[in-house]
Amino acid sequence: MKKFKSILSILTTILLFTAMSCGGGGGNAPGDVIKSVMTNLDKGNIDKAIDDLYTGDKEMTDEENAKITGLLQMSVTALEQKKGIKSMEIISEEIAEDGESAKVEMKIVYGDDSDDTEKYKLKKVDGKWKMTM
Repeated sequence: MKKFKSILSILTTILLFTAMSCGGGGGNAPGDVIKSVMTNLDKGNIDKAIDDLYTGDKEMTDEENAKITGLLQMSVTALEQKKGIKSMEIISEEIAEDGESAKVEMKIVYGDDSDDTEKYKLKKVDGKWKMTM
């Protein structure tokens, strides 16, 4: 029984360290969320990109959902015209003192070798970072 408790203690410690090294939430740092949105748009996964967006505290109407989907489809088309995303680099990531909002500046290099540097705002919702629209 003592050996079992020792093994359980070691496994628990390993799991805790693994969770902490991954950010505790599977890559939910503000910069990770922006990268996720951009990667999903690059792949044409609009529904997955929407999962990382903060669209307000109330549930979206069908019309609002259609508008956001349309805007994201325009982003997918623009990425296709630039031959996709070649690389992404987080330039800065600032989390507000209250821990409820953040700003991320990211440089994106596209497949056609053009690049953009953009600033994004995020909000913490139910413990997870979401990109604001």
